[in-house]
Formats: sequence, structure tokens, C-alpha cells
Amino acid sequence: MLQLGTPSPIGVGTPACEALSSFVQRTAAINGTFPGQLVHRILGWVQANRADALGSWQHHPRQVYLGRNINAFDLALVWRELLAKIVPGPPLIHLTANQWDFGFPTRGFLHSTLHWCPPCLAGDKYPYHRLAWMLRPVTICVEHGCMLASLCPRCQRAPPVVHERSHPELCPWCAWDLRCVSVVVEHLDDRPAIEIGAIIAHFGRTQAFSHWSSHTAIIATGRQLKLKNPAQLAEAAGVSKLTAWYWWTGRAHISLPMALHLSARLGFSFSAAVVAGEGRLSLKIQPSSQTIIHLRSRKAATRIDWVLQRKAIIQFLKLPLAEAPTFKKAAELLAINRRTLRSGLPKLCRAISERYRRRLQAERGRRDRELQRSITKAIALLRSVGRKPEQVAIEQALRRPGLFNRHYARRALISVLGAPPAPGRHRSSP
Repeated sequence: MLQLGTPSPIGVGTPACEALSSFVQRTAAINGTFPGQLVHRILGWVQANRADALGSWQHHPRQVYLGRNINAFDLALVWRELLAKIVPGPPLIHLTANQWDFGFPTRGFLHSTLHWCPPCLAGDKYPYHRLAWMLRPVTICVEHGCMLASLCPRCQRAPPVVHERSHPELCPWCAWDLRCVSVVVEHLDDRPAIEIGAIIAHFGRTQAFSHWSSHTAIIATGRQLKLKNPAQLAEAAGVSKLTAWYWWTGRAHISLPMALHLSARLGFSFSAAVVAGEGRLSLKIQPSSQTIIHLRSRKAATRIDWVLQRKAIIQFLKLPLAEAPTFKKAAELLAINRRTLRSGLPKLCRAISERYRRRLQAERGRRDRELQRSITKAIALLRSVGRKPEQVAIEQALRRPGLFNRHYARRALISVLGAPPAPGRHRSSP
């Protein structure tokens, strides 16, 4: 049986437990490859029961998806089963939310892209991503009191949770170090992160599964609060009567963000309810924690001074090209709906959009010129040590694996050499 060298999971049994997606990335890194090669050359064939084909390319590995959040629900189960066949060591169920996720619908449960805490990654001996960061209600780091980062500062793109070229501390799009992202410490509501961290820590220390049921929990809540019908539940929870009726009758399950919201509104510990595993809530209600929700009044009509707005847009057009705002940003600064602004000042709105397109063209031009200079230096360095300027060798010299998978990078390479060099062996991705 094939076995890969694997690192030990980090933080199991604590709120800082490692996520399965991070474990996959570290496993690929310790074997000198990337998750894409791990999936298409090994896991795809393991899933197809074709051990004889290991090492060759598998184009369609069916349910082994990359670029998605693989830390909960059925997708996590598929990954766990396949990794268990080639990865020795303890079971990987603690690195997922599979011990308690079946009590919730998929909506609002997982982040669609990577969220991370740069100070945590910078302080780790072995950088890794926490399982709590992968859940959508968690938006801050409890340890550092800062918002989780979600965009790469170099390419301004959201890194995926796991990608063909993923590495725990690098952006898969541009290889920027994710530890070098500035954060601002703020006083934020850390209750969701603390509650979810407690759930992750508990199920990391046991093999048990949660039996929490949202319908049973709602009935228990109504009994504790002496709520007689869905209308009273709606008033206590601050939701519509229709939503409360669906919960009351068991026709809809409560999502994870809404369950955390209800725990704050109704004054109980959500983590204790899920960990109890009995489908009931032990409530300690404080009357002051309940509030009354009021409907909004009809929005008053707004009068717009178009002469004043014209002058403001003209000022936007006078800004330096490097500071030219998007049309959406200009509308936000003017506090006017985009459709309204476009109907009132169409020519100036088109000028704003056109100027931003010119800004993007200028930025792409600067990027291409900088990349051409970097490629020229890398080629000179390779030739000075007697190496051929192949694509893989240039990517290694630039420390940007998979760079020439992008069209703009290949164009820059062709502009430097006049013709693309041989791809070389060991492409970082297909």
C-alpha cells in the first residue's frame, strides 16, 4: 500500500485545531509537491480503485474537488476516506466539522474563500490554518482581537481554501507571503468565535457525535420561555413570523449563523447546547437579554442637487490616474444609488468608468514591465550558472511556482525571449 510522509495534525483538542485543508497542503509540501499533483496523480486513482495507475495523470477525479472548502459535510467525508488509505496516523475526523455539522444546513456554514489571521501564521512554528477560520460565522481572531484577512495585498484576490498550488503561508495566485498582511486590532464581538472554538475543542477530544436538533431545541426553548406560538417566538428571536413558524413546526433547520444569533438573543450558551448531544437546550434566561424588534418606517423621498453632484464628479475626474475610483466607489462616496446617478449624469458616469479602465491598463502595463525585468534577471542568473532558461527553472528562480500558467506571464516571457522556452520537467501544475 502506498504511504506518504505526513506531518502530525496540530492543535487537536483545542480551539486552534488544524483544518483538513491545511493538513492536505502541508502533506503535499512535505512530499515536495502541491495539492493539485496529490489529487490528480494519487487520490483520483485511489477513488477509482486503480492502484496500478498511480503516478499518471487523472483528468476527472469525480468527487475529489479542489478550490472548495473541504472541511465539512460530504466533501470532507470523501477526502477523509481517501486520505486514510495513503496517510498513516490518527483519524482525520477531528480536523473537520463532521462530528456536528449534520445538525445544520449547508447555507452559511463554510467560508467560500480562505480567511486567516496573519499574526497567528507569523507566530506558528509550522504555519497552518485553523478549522475555526473555515466557518463563516468566525470573522475575527480571538487571540489577537483582529479581523481575519481575506484578500491578498499584492494581487487583491481572495485565496481559495485549497488550490492546485496551495501552500499554508503563500497566496496560490501570486505567491505573496500571507503572513505579511497588515491588520488592525479592534474591539469586536468575539462571541461566535469563542462558541465555535469551544465546540471544536470538545469534539477534538472525543470520538462522539452531536445529536443536537434545531427543532427539538426550539421546542425546549419555547417551553423554557413559556412561548405558546410561533408569533411569540418571532418576537423573542427578532425574526419574521413565517420564519418562526417554519422553525416551530420543524419544516426548516436553523443555520449556524442564526443559531449563534439566537443564543445571544435568548441568553444561552450555544456551544454547551451542541456539546450536550441531547437535542435540548439548558437555558438560563436573563430578561434584559430579550429585546423587541420594530418595523422600519417608510423611507422618505430624497431630493438630489444635480448641480452639486456634477461638481463632485468633476473633482473625481481631476484626481491623478492612479487614484481614479470605480463607478461603484464614486456612487458610494456620493451616497447615491448607481442606477439613479447613471440616469441623472450619464456622460460623467461613463467618463468615470472609462478613466478607471485607463487606470487598470496602466497598472497592467507596469506589472508587465516589472515582470519582464524580473524574468530578464532570472534568465541571466540561470545562464551564469550554466542552466537552461526553461519555464520551471525561471519559476524556481523567481520563487513563483505556476507563474507561467497565467496568460500575461507567458506573454511577458515571449516578449523577453521571442519564443517560449521548453516547459521542462516537473511542471508545478498541468
